[in-house]
Amino acid sequence: MWGNIMIALFRFFLIAILMINLKCNWLQKKPPVNNEIKALFDQRGDSALIPESDSQIVFLNSEKVLSDYYQKKNYTLIWINETGILNSESDALIQRIRNAYLDGLNPADYHLKEIESALLILKKNQTQSFLKKEVCARLDVLLTDAYITYASHQYAGRVHSENENTEWLERIAEINPVDSLKLVKEGIKIDSILEKFTCKFTQYKLLKARLEMLYKEKNNIVHSNIDTIPIENKIKIIAINMERYRWLPRKVPDVYIMANLAGFYVEIKDHNIDTLNMKIIIGKPEQPTPLFHSKMTCLILNPWWEIPSGIAKKEMLPQIKIDKNYLVKNNIKVFEYKKINSSYIRLSVEREINWDLITSNNFRYKLRQAPGPWNALGQIKFVFPNTHDIYFHDTPGCELFSKSVRTFSHGCIRIEKPLELAAYLLKQDVSWIIDKLREKKEIVLRIPASPMVYICYWTTWVDKNGKLKFASDIYGYDQKLLNSFREFNPVILNQLSIKNSGIK
Repeated sequence: MWGNIMIALFRFFLIAILMINLKCNWLQKKPPVNNEIKALFDQRGDSALIPESDSQIVFLNSEKVLSDYYQKKNYTLIWINETGILNSESDALIQRIRNAYLDGLNPADYHLKEIESALLILKKNQTQSFLKKEVCARLDVLLTDAYITYASHQYAGRVHSENENTEWLERIAEINPVDSLKLVKEGIKIDSILEKFTCKFTQYKLLKARLEMLYKEKNNIVHSNIDTIPIENKIKIIAINMERYRWLPRKVPDVYIMANLAGFYVEIKDHNIDTLNMKIIIGKPEQPTPLFHSKMTCLILNPWWEIPSGIAKKEMLPQIKIDKNYLVKNNIKVFEYKKINSSYIRLSVEREINWDLITSNNFRYKLRQAPGPWNALGQIKFVFPNTHDIYFHDTPGCELFSKSVRTFSHGCIRIEKPLELAAYLLKQDVSWIIDKLREKKEIVLRIPASPMVYICYWTTWVDKNGKLKFASDIYGYDQKLLNSFREFNPVILNQLSIKNSGIK
């Protein structure tokens, strides 16, 4: 009896183990290979081409990425089934591609012509079954390449920012375009996925809305008699500035400071509310203020001006040679570094220097201007660490703020309302700042919140009254970016006539 029971139990456990193995094998079994997709990659090798017909070939934007992805997924279809029926998210993606121009992007970069051609073939439904499978495979690869390219452009722009006079810090995406394809397979809405890659700054959305309006105006041939900028040029300028917004980090701080060099203003945004706005003076065209971002850490009251070596040699040394009292008149102290006890220290130079023997080649001194009304930095210096030694500061030359074009500095940014900015950052009254200044000594004050400072170049923006504003391309960056657009993608820009008004 016990023997029969043991045999029955053994059979039961054996069957259970077999069933578990079968289930595991079924779960782990890969979907069948789509031979048509595999063939597309196998026959291309390193050519980075996808054949469409005997006379036409299509370049893929992300050849290696696509090959790796499809290989790992056993060459299965993503956007379409083998009978030629597209899923709902492929329709949404195609619509995004068709409307890419509303983001200042070019639909042709995302294989729109080739995609539309494949759709037309499938719609006719007159192809042989084996050819239909090839069309479906080609369409799926084109859509995947278009998706990866479009998401990448939305996140980082069509042109690399480091080639366009910017030094933005490295950004890390919440999810990269390839990884996000799994969300497509899971049925997540395409618009929801792509939102992760889209610029979050409010100005980007405002410019996008204006761009759509301008395309409608262009199609309806509506022109304003008082507007001197042609619609075609407005479209290009907005597209250029939207590209610059795509270079910015995706996370928008609650409070930040935005300096617009082309517009000659700086503004403070507090939870998207315009808190403070003022005029600025920026670097000369030959000494442009660089574009970057950094956190403002402190401000200095009654600052010493550490005169840059270049200014000391090129501008001040000739003045010193002409006027021996130049340093005294301008409250400039002379220092030099000497090695004492195995370390370099700065010593005040009290002895007489024979300036006639000093040239830019043997100039080893450090010039510092003492605090006071004569100081080039004015009474307040705002510090946000960066490799360029650029900062905001007050200025004794306030009359320059009345000029419409304010390119007078060596690169640093002079601000119109230093007291108001200091009071806002320190959460103090202006009177408190003035009392501190009366102490007539250099005082370093930490800024509690350390807001992010963006030094940017916007030649168009929507002001607080909802008006679309334009600024001159003072540094020539618009033209440079426009040339990069042409090199990368000539289609949409060549469709627009180039006329005189800021863009040549």
